[in-house]
Amino acid sequence: MKEAQARNVLLVHFGRGRGDFAQGEHPTFWQKAVADIVNTHRSEIHAIWTHSTSTDDIALITQEIESVLAICAADLLIALYPAAAAIFDPDREK
Repeated sequence: MKEAQARNVLLVHFGRGRGDFAQGEHPTFWQKAVADIVNTHRSEIHAIWTHSTSTDDIALITQEIESVLAICAADLLIALYPAAAAIFDPDREK
C-alpha cells in the first residue's frame, strides 16, 4: 500500500510539471508522509485484511480496499499539497 501511495504522489507531482522524472528512490519526505498516512489508517487496513481471510466475496473486499486507498490518497495529497483540500472537501473552511 505504501508503494502504491508513493507512486500516486509521484504521478501527481511530475504530472503537474514539477520537474523531469528520473527513476529512483522516492524523496524522503514523501516516504514519511506515506508512512504517516498508512499508519493513520492501519486499523482499517488490518480490518480489511482480517475480513478477507473469512470471506469469498472478492467484490466486497475489492470495494473495501478501493475505499481505504481513496481515503489514503486524498489524505496524502492534502498533506503534501494543502490546496488539494478544496478538491476533496469543497465545504472545508479555509
